[in-house]
Amino acid sequence: MLVHAVTDHEGILIAGPRIELPAGAIDDMMSADRGPAGVELSSLVVGDAVEGSLHGRVMLHRFGSRRSRAILAGANDYAAAVSSVALLIGFEPVICDHRPAFARPELFPDVEVRGGSAAEFIRGHARRDDIVIVLTHDAAIDVPVLMAALDADVAYIGALGSRRTHDDRCRRLIEAGVGRIPLDRIHSPIGLDIGARTPEQSAVSIMAEVLASSTGRSGVALTHTSGSIRPAACVRPRVATRD
Repeated sequence: MLVHAVTDHEGILIAGPRIELPAGAIDDMMSADRGPAGVELSSLVVGDAVEGSLHGRVMLHRFGSRRSRAILAGANDYAAAVSSVALLIGFEPVICDHRPAFARPELFPDVEVRGGSAAEFIRGHARRDDIVIVLTHDAAIDVPVLMAALDADVAYIGALGSRRTHDDRCRRLIEAGVGRIPLDRIHSPIGLDIGARTPEQSAVSIMAEVLASSTGRSGVALTHTSGSIRPAACVRPRVATRD
């Protein structure tokens, strides 16, 4: 039997993998009201079969499992690397860049690419369980994006750059009317201290900090900690569910 998980939390059709299920799995899922990955199901639609039969092609409508988005400001090598790691660990990357020469979907397979202002996208579409990562190294872009992210109260805000670059950003944000306390929410220099040099290594460092921040963990090597190694909270920050 082939099962298609084809809708998002709002019931909008999306591409989904075909999942091979053993006999009796549909009965188990219906009784438990859970999906193959533990997501809640609002309905089960049977096609190419008599209504109510569990034979034939089955389509699962999945709700209550919306993925947090990783909104990346700046379409560059770092965005490509960060989006790949974000996808791998369960985020939905969105790359924003107002420059048409950079915001080219063919350069970022499997990732949503949006032209136009990242700040405007955040103001119009960001949710509290999203994360925002600034990768542009351009104060004219960075400052509006960071202001929009702070206003949207997203789960995590990070910005690429040196300590000197971040100090300059903070000065510009204060001049623009942002208080000093909100500035503490910005993670910069971004990432954990693992000696990253390449965009790919930096992406691992950045997303590791996102996970540590979302679970309240220190990011210290486990060999130097005590207690349970498993987080008490979900790895996605502020994961929202359907009302």
